[in-house]
Amino acid sequence: MSLSVGDRAPDFSLFTDEKEAFTLSEAVKTGPVVLLFFPAAFTGVCTTEVNEVSNDLGAYGDSTTVVGISTD
Repeated sequence: MSLSVGDRAPDFSLFTDEKEAFTLSEAVKTGPVVLLFFPAAFTGVCTTEVNEVSNDLGAYGDSTTVVGISTD
């Protein structure tokens, strides 16, 4: 599946690393959501990318939720 900027992502649910349910359709009710997909949390490239996003969180606005999703 391919999405363009501004396209609505399909709804999904998953569990966080704290075993809490996350559902995209619920999260977007409180503001924009940025989905950040990466293959593994503890690789050098992924750590660098996540740190870059973390350093720029202010650019997304206070109501934006950033969700990191990895395979591990």
